[in-house]
Amino acid sequence: MYKYAIAIGLLTGFLTTARAAGLGDSIKTYTVFKASEGTDHYANGVVITAFKEKLYCMWQSSPKDEDSDDTWVAYSRSSDGGKTWSQPAALAVPSSEDYCTSGGWLVTGDTLTAYIDLWQKGLTPRGGRTYYITSTDGQTWSTLQPVKMADGSDMNGVLEQDPYTLPDGRIIGAAHFMPGLHVCPVYTDDPRGISGWKKGSFESEDLGKQSRELEPSQYVRPDGTIVMLFRDQASSFRKLVSYSTDRGKTWTKPILTDMPDARTKQCAGNLPDGTAFMVTCPSNDKSRWPLVLQLSRDGKVFDKSILLRSGLPDDLPSRRYEGRYKTLGYSYPKALVHNNKLYVGYSTNKEDVNCTIYCPQTAAMVQGREKYEFMRNLPVYADSLIADLTYPLAWGNSDIKDFEQWKQVARQKVFDCMLTPPPAPADGYDVKVLFEEQRDGYKARKIEIKLSKYYTVPAYVLIPDGKGPFPAVNALHDHGGHLFIGKEKMIRPLACEDSTVIKDADEWVAGYEGQFFGDYLAQHGYVVFSADAPMWGERGQKEGPKRDRYDMIAGNMMMYGIDLSAYMTYDDIAGTEYLSSMPEVDPTRIGCTGWSMGAYRAWMLATLSDRIKVGASVCWMVTTDEQMTFKYKRTENGGFANCFPGLRRWLDYPHIASIACPKPMLFINGSQDKLFPVAGVKKAFNIMHDTWKSQGADDRLQTELWDMPHSCGLKSQQCVLEFFDKHLK
Repeated sequence: MYKYAIAIGLLTGFLTTARAAGLGDSIKTYTVFKASEGTDHYANGVVITAFKEKLYCMWQSSPKDEDSDDTWVAYSRSSDGGKTWSQPAALAVPSSEDYCTSGGWLVTGDTLTAYIDLWQKGLTPRGGRTYYITSTDGQTWSTLQPVKMADGSDMNGVLEQDPYTLPDGRIIGAAHFMPGLHVCPVYTDDPRGISGWKKGSFESEDLGKQSRELEPSQYVRPDGTIVMLFRDQASSFRKLVSYSTDRGKTWTKPILTDMPDARTKQCAGNLPDGTAFMVTCPSNDKSRWPLVLQLSRDGKVFDKSILLRSGLPDDLPSRRYEGRYKTLGYSYPKALVHNNKLYVGYSTNKEDVNCTIYCPQTAAMVQGREKYEFMRNLPVYADSLIADLTYPLAWGNSDIKDFEQWKQVARQKVFDCMLTPPPAPADGYDVKVLFEEQRDGYKARKIEIKLSKYYTVPAYVLIPDGKGPFPAVNALHDHGGHLFIGKEKMIRPLACEDSTVIKDADEWVAGYEGQFFGDYLAQHGYVVFSADAPMWGERGQKEGPKRDRYDMIAGNMMMYGIDLSAYMTYDDIAGTEYLSSMPEVDPTRIGCTGWSMGAYRAWMLATLSDRIKVGASVCWMVTTDEQMTFKYKRTENGGFANCFPGLRRWLDYPHIASIACPKPMLFINGSQDKLFPVAGVKKAFNIMHDTWKSQGADDRLQTELWDMPHSCGLKSQQCVLEFFDKHLK
């Protein structure tokens, strides 16, 4: 179990540390709303976001008391970076049945979503439901609609105010479910955050009307572990913590940390460089002051503390108006990282709304030194590097005008950049059948196959009933930051597998809308082969699947003169060669397909293997100028999983895929896919179409850009099947 600690001291220590660090000029506090005789006197639940060059702040407001039946949701806008704010306007108002509180924001492209929590008046124990409204201009809003769970039901709980978007687009958070307020982590792959929510596996402590764990927030450690911090309603005045290593599906039982906490709503997240932060009132009682920013490089030990508000008389005004539950101090902070600044919204004495801005440029929050050369996992000169990429070997750029000659030269350049291939086994594949079972219309086998003299690879094979030979597909699994399973992502695990593997695969297939892609193809008459890629499944690490070790191991492999990503592709080629040798397979009718990293593997395999006659890729195509830039909120972090040294100096992704021309190829991408900017997808599609057109084969290239997130649902799988049926049957 991880040990969490905070290197902080008493209040005097905070003041001394902050002043000694010279951070005062980088911390400024502004007023969003100030209670007066002519306004509401209660304000809390402050959340700030950025949308279309403006800041937005929401909070719940009432004339006097907390949780009163006349509570409504207000919001204000700022056009000058949070210095001045507009007069409050209404986002939601109470009805005869419900009062409403602030539920937080989510920005998706050109849409701003505001979550609104509706609480049934007079309900015992107290509980609520989550609704949402949307806007494209920040002023006109849609009607209230319920947030939906994955089964189509309304979310029967209130979503915590700061949902967190993982690098792969999954949104995680927590909700307090009825009856009462019982917290459970939740997640969705809907980029809009309005549907598809699922509960994570989580064990809370029931205190009757509520769980002990309440009002959490989360951050991600460098190894990909999601850490969720909770308020402890059992009054230990310390934070509780739980963590997930599978993208929010399962969570450890919460334990107490040694982090002091004033029993208040949690606020956590990550800075652009990955540093974990918390904004908290680290007192050992209900005193909600001072307000402190705490930082941790490893997400375990928070060893840097920065004072935001002291709570001293010259900084914390007296409460001016009475009201139920109106606590003195800085209540319920929530933070936004935007334009290299940290915006912290909170209420002061539960009557004023404030925004404290911490500027990293002068506070050195993002970089430990004044000068730096890397940010957001890219060099600061990334745009210059992109400008220098001319792709001299691309079709149309190359001096070679004969297409077949160009393909030969371009393919060899790819192989050259893949470095040394794994040596072939001396005595062939030496295939061993480990287990076999009959399924509905096909047999399923688990085999071991020697793809190199260095290693034996576990794989699954599905063979349709009846007389062959059959067309075949190499089904290539995804990445997903989830390394515990590989082939089991594409083919339903056989009965010989451990129950943990079977359960994990059953949960992972949700990304495929509950359908194992490989089994689907086998049911329609295809032999299907799927093997673990290096680092996945039964080719993983003895120490367990640790995402952060992938890049380290890939770097170590380069010290041997080999490339880990290339070994994955070499294995895909060798696996296809084995597939073509099976007596049940027609070697002239072999295709390949995959989603995400599997899609990358599919078009790369189609490019480099003459055995592949047809390829289909779901959610992996883009151009480097759009992928490796600072233009978007997310920058690439796949790294070594798709890196051949030096290749980008010769060919971009669509140029490499064009080596497969004139083979029939299908590419499906999603307009809501946060991993692949639409502009880059469209550029890549155009480049490939130009190549296929140049060879009179544009009718063999099908490109689709659908309104969907990063996923491979039933529609995508059906489209792939129809494409294969057209070209392989």
